[in-house]
Amino acid sequence: MYWMQQAQRFEDNDALYKATIKANDLKVKVKVVFCLIDNYPDANYRHYKFMLEGLSELERRLIENGYEFEL
Repeated sequence: MYWMQQAQRFEDNDALYKATIKANDLKVKVKVVFCLIDNYPDANYRHYKFMLEGLSELERRLIENGYEFEL
């Protein structure tokens, strides 16, 4: 499992890359988990809308490349 927090992207994501290498060594899939909280300091509707749109695109890319994703 890779618990995603800051680097909410598929490309240029060192942590996802390292999780993938470890999973390949263990012959298992990487499950990417993102925990959404509703009280992030100073976040408003626009912040959440932008983030959720990005996470939707991220989910699509992850699934296309053989990863599992859970929000």
